[in-house]
Amino acid sequence: MMNPMMGRGCPYMNNYLMPTMPVTYSETDMDEKDMEYMKHLHSEICKKIQPHIEAECDRMDHEDSPLYREYPDRETIEQMVDRICACVEENMKIQGESVEAMQEMAQQYGYGNRQDLLRSLVGALLLSEIFGRRRPRRRRRRRFDRYNFPY
Repeated sequence: MMNPMMGRGCPYMNNYLMPTMPVTYSETDMDEKDMEYMKHLHSEICKKIQPHIEAECDRMDHEDSPLYREYPDRETIEQMVDRICACVEENMKIQGESVEAMQEMAQQYGYGNRQDLLRSLVGALLLSEIFGRRRPRRRRRRRFDRYNFPY
C-alpha cells in the first residue's frame, strides 16, 4: 500500500515540478559593481589619484598585511599617504598640471596650502579603498566560522 504522504499532495516531493530559482548576483559582485559606479562618479582629480591609491594597496596586499589587522595603525596609513602623495605630485609635475589651480582649490576650501588638501583627499580615498578591500575577507571569515569551517 502506498503512503498517502508520498503522493502528489505532498509539497516536499514535487521538487522536479518547481520552477528554478532566478540566477542572482552574489553580494560580493553587487558590492564590486557599486564600488565601480561610485568611483565613476568621483571628480577628475580623484580619478587621477585613484590609480596611485590602488597601486599602493596592491603593493601592501599580502597575507600578513597591516591593512587586514583588526585595527590598522595610524602610522602605517600615514606612511602610505606620504608615498601616494609623492607619486601624485611627481605625476602632476610630469604632466605639467596647473599647480595654481590646486592652490586656488586649497584656499577655497580653507586649507593653508595644496599639500594639506592633497593629503586629506588621498587619506579619505585610501581609507575608502582599504574598507572596500577588507569587506570580502571579512565575509569569507564569517562564512567559515568555528562551527562549519571547511578544513
